[in-house]
Amino acid sequence: MQLDETKNRPDWRDPHTPLSWRAGRHENHCHLRKWRETDTATYRTLLNDPAVWQYMPEAWPGEITEDMARDLIAISTSASHHEVWAVQRGAVSVGQVRLAFGDLGANRQEAEISYWLGRAYWGQGIGKAMIPTTTRRAFADHQALQRITAIVHPRNSASARILENAGYSLQALRPDRWQVFEIRR
Repeated sequence: MQLDETKNRPDWRDPHTPLSWRAGRHENHCHLRKWRETDTATYRTLLNDPAVWQYMPEAWPGEITEDMARDLIAISTSASHHEVWAVQRGAVSVGQVRLAFGDLGANRQEAEISYWLGRAYWGQGIGKAMIPTTTRRAFADHQALQRITAIVHPRNSASARILENAGYSLQALRPDRWQVFEIRR
């Protein structure tokens, strides 16, 4: 796969670029790429906001330091149990989407999608574009994958709508009232 050096992303004309990467390139001004160590300051700024954490399963850890941001980026790019991408609007990273696999082997039949956007980018249609793009990419790149789930905070109606619009359906409510959405191949 060749990189378009002017944009530092895959060249869509290259036949070796996975189809799933080409499918979402025109969707509502967002694309996905791996985080880089050079993204540390942006990553820290995006996550250093308690409002961004309000619907995450983890509690806000307090101020995100530069070292913490660098460590989180390193984990996102080195661990084999998940795939993590920076969500980009133009050349700017605005959030993250993650696909975590239940099986560490090659026969990965289930995954969980999770995502967040920096508060400055809420309400701009980015989530509406990134979830279908990531879902298509996951099914195209992982042939054994049969099911993707998402866990949504009970008060996060925007996230629930994004998932429903992307073809996910509400499957269950956990005892803590978090909603479980899923989509199948």
